[in-house]
Amino acid sequence: MIAQYRQLLQTFQHHPNDELSTYFSTHAEQIDTLIQLYNEYNHRILTLQEARLNKLKSEIEHITNDRQWQNNEGLELEYHYPYPSISIEAGFASENGDPFAKFNIYITTPTIQSWNHYEDKLLTTYPDRDPQIADNKTLLLINSLSGHENEPILKGLRSAYAFLSSLTFVRISHPLTSH
Repeated sequence: MIAQYRQLLQTFQHHPNDELSTYFSTHAEQIDTLIQLYNEYNHRILTLQEARLNKLKSEIEHITNDRQWQNNEGLELEYHYPYPSISIEAGFASENGDPFAKFNIYITTPTIQSWNHYEDKLLTTYPDRDPQIADNKTLLLINSLSGHENEPILKGLRSAYAFLSSLTFVRISHPLTSH
């Protein structure tokens, strides 16, 4: 059955839209079944990833003694540093039905200005990594790990947290006397 669906998708790529509309009309029931199967598959993968991310969130909060970690809609583990804004964003990438094939850790900035502020230090620390720019946001993949073992994942998150904490730390000294 999978081979038939693969062939079907390849067929779609080689036909004009007017031919596809006829095909869709004729085969609506089978297409609906395919969409339902895909949605069930996707839901199962996302449910497993969300449960695992919730556990990782709890563990990294304990390790870093910091409760500011967020689980963005069950899809990504995030930690934000305010100004100039920079974040850790991490999550699972599934492959061939394996919901935990990879665990990717990114450092992201929401604006070009934020990226420019940190660029030299980021590229010095991660010289073999190329940033990806999507609209105004910059993503730097700093680690791609097997998603099956917690210890390397937690070590990678802890390392990213320590690096960004040192990168964004500003020592403020207040005068002891008033004027």
